[in-house]
Amino acid sequence: MRKTHRGIVALFAFALAVAGLCAGCGSPGAQPDAGGDAASTERPGIADLADYEAIVYNDAGEGVRLSAIADGKPLVVNFWATWCPYCVEEIPDFQEVSSGYGDKIAFAFVDVVDGAEETQEGTAEWLAEYGFEGLPVYYDNDLVARDFGVYAFPTTIIFSADGEVSALCVGIMDSVTLQKEIDKLL
Repeated sequence: MRKTHRGIVALFAFALAVAGLCAGCGSPGAQPDAGGDAASTERPGIADLADYEAIVYNDAGEGVRLSAIADGKPLVVNFWATWCPYCVEEIPDFQEVSSGYGDKIAFAFVDVVDGAEETQEGTAEWLAEYGFEGLPVYYDNDLVARDFGVYAFPTTIIFSADGEVSALCVGIMDSVTLQKEIDKLL
């Protein structure tokens, strides 16, 4: 009887751990429906670009400020990781939308690397393997995501041309919602 009890407790603990890992990656339920607005921008910890000069790294390892990537245009920043299934699911939509706006909008796909499970080299190989070359991918080696209050993936923050937070979505953001939020800024 005692072994059965321990087994049940161990199974329950394992299930909770798995659920916690999945929750950390965001969830489809966290996003608005296609007809609704993106999640509230009234979220503590989300700084405007002018308030925080976040630095991410390009493929060459050079530091680039998010404000420089924006260059006076609205900026869509998507924090993601290759191990996150919801992040991977939304990439094709984001790739399609980003190519449709040309240089009217700046995009930064910020891969949150940890140097072990998620590395810049591994991500570059993954992008090539799955045909996502050409995306403006940057690397968060300094936990910039945390400074913006990001603790779940994917998280998308859309900044106006003035650097103010215009929209925030924790979880998958579909292409209809993404386009709607971008179009508000043009």
